Amino acid sequence: MTEDEEYEFLIRRLQTFRILPHPFAASDSAILLAGRLRKEWNGSGITLVLGAGVSQESDVPDWPSLVSQLITAALEKFDASDLTKHLLESDLTEIRKIRFLESHSRAFRLYIRDCLYEKIRDDKINISLDALAKFIKNGRAIPRTQTIITYNFDDLLEKRLQAAGLHDEISSIYSERTYRDASGSIQIYHPHGYIPQEGSLVELLESMIVFSERQYHREYFSQALWNSAVQVKAFTSSTCLFIGFSFSDANVRRLLDFARTVDTAQKTHIAIIRRSKKSSDAQTNNLTDYLTERDLESLGVAVLWIREYEEIPQILDSIQI
Repeated sequence: MTEDEEYEFLIRRLQTFRILPHPFAASDSAILLAGRLRKEWNGSGITLVLGAGVSQESDVPDWPSLVSQLITAALEKFDASDLTKHLLESDLTEIRKIRFLESHSRAFRLYIRDCLYEKIRDDKINISLDALAKFIKNGRAIPRTQTIITYNFDDLLEKRLQAAGLHDEISSIYSERTYRDASGSIQIYHPHGYIPQEGSLVELLESMIVFSERQYHREYFSQALWNSAVQVKAFTSSTCLFIGFSFSDANVRRLLDFARTVDTAQKTHIAIIRRSKKSSDAQTNNLTDYLTERDLESLGVAVLWIREYEEIPQILDSIQI
């Protein structure tokens, strides 16, 4: 049996046992999930969890692109006789190059900042960020602390909220000190680190940047770190709404799994995800969506499917009705 024949066979079997409907997923599910979010919002509240997709609308590079840009930028900083330049031009894997660069350059975080904001345009529309800023601002109608967890290094959300007049209410949390001293009614946690557009090298060094292999290992094996504690608390004590999230980070998946084992209520979180458009074949996209939904279900996350990102503002508005 060829690979194509095996795929067709799998599709037929899934449809036969009503595992894979056609077309995939009903709109009723989205309505129910949006209704549940509204109920949670008006009750104990929800935690926003933001991934790279939110910042990419503003031309912030994703992780693979950032790594590539970082190595290219670093190469320009060293002359031909420098050992670092030879290493960066070698056939070593990118992850090994980053590890070396982090260990041997105090300016490592400045390189990251330069690459992170290189293509940012202040006048570019970011539908998701604008909708999130509006959602957070409107959320002040209910007197409670709003919690946002963002795995992005950038300060684009903070900038949006400051522009909305909320400067004094924001606490950006990215270190043990800022975690301990946080007092704002809008608390934005950066568990992977925070690299704002302005600030000195000394200020940047305070934030633990989870970027290199070494930092991922440190985070993976320690539950005592403030950032691990924040994530576990959110995953066990509140309903989380994931936006712009790929669920490819092994440590986040581990913490979601861990939360399932300690949360007796078996809380189900919700992720807004756009339907797959990678293939011109509808059945292939349906299968991709089906597998995504089953994968996230195992992590305790239900999928609220959308066809276009322009639907995100509508969903957020409906939650606060």
